[in-house]
Amino acid sequence: MVHKKVFLGLLSFFVVIMIASVFYINKLNKTSKNNTVEATSSSKIITTQSEWEAGTLVNIDSSIVPGDIKIVAESKIDTSGKTLSASIDEGNKQNVVDGNTDSSWGAVILESTWWKIDLGSNYSVSKFRVMVNTVAVSSIQVSLNDVDYTSVASPTGGDLGWQEFIFSPMVDARYVKLVFNATGIPALKNANELEIYTASSIATHTSAATQITNADLYEWQTFTPAYTEPANTDITFKFRTSTNSTDWSAWTATPQTVPSGTSLDLTTPSLGIVSKTGDPGLETFYKYIQVESTLTSTDGVSTPTLSDYTIGYHTNVKPTAPTAASVTIGS
Repeated sequence: MVHKKVFLGLLSFFVVIMIASVFYINKLNKTSKNNTVEATSSSKIITTQSEWEAGTLVNIDSSIVPGDIKIVAESKIDTSGKTLSASIDEGNKQNVVDGNTDSSWGAVILESTWWKIDLGSNYSVSKFRVMVNTVAVSSIQVSLNDVDYTSVASPTGGDLGWQEFIFSPMVDARYVKLVFNATGIPALKNANELEIYTASSIATHTSAATQITNADLYEWQTFTPAYTEPANTDITFKFRTSTNSTDWSAWTATPQTVPSGTSLDLTTPSLGIVSKTGDPGLETFYKYIQVESTLTSTDGVSTPTLSDYTIGYHTNVKPTAPTAASVTIGS
């Protein structure tokens, strides 16, 4: 009888121990589960003109349509300080590029004459504006070596005011020459003013180093641009990441063409975009990402328009409820 009581007592003791152990293990599991870090989708949004301008702009126009970026429209080449020469009237050769249409270069003679400017380097010329007052046949000629010249425009003589000559595709020039042919009789051969314009065929925008980041980054996920792309234009993108916004990985090797409104998967191994390195639990996270947008025009006149782009990513913070977010540059 005593042995039976001892046995029952021991059995009861073990049952209590087992129940307590199960409760303790469940509690540990619950605590462990609560402490588990789970990735959740997030994003950031940048949509203003100031956010475009926070980055690096090369031949980018961000002001014509605030919130959009385009290739800079054609601009007048600064001719001040350039080397000028002329076959006659050397003392007034500067008058052709002095910004004053009331002054002029030239003379009344019967021979052919010319006036020339050395731009100092090669340019893609999109337009000439010229004002001439002559009864001689004239032409605008261009050259890259000051030896071989090609006639690209024929201004009409007389008091006609400004005449414009637009080129698409653009013409390459370092030397520009105004040529007035011989008339056989004394005749006025002169020019009042010449303006030379160039247009960029390529432009780049690079987001600022600390513009697209998250302190709890787990993985960069998607890139979604919004843009318009007329004929003869193109937009491509490159990416790089950093742990500290100073030391960067290499730019992705191949420029990416991403259709407007669609998403590029940034986790695609062939892209080489680094989000984290190291063993699980000991990772180093690349919490900063930069985007380089390249806008190109093959005709020097048309331009694509980049309105915004969105970066999607995962964080390692478990939220009370998943919340979608994004980084959008431009609007």
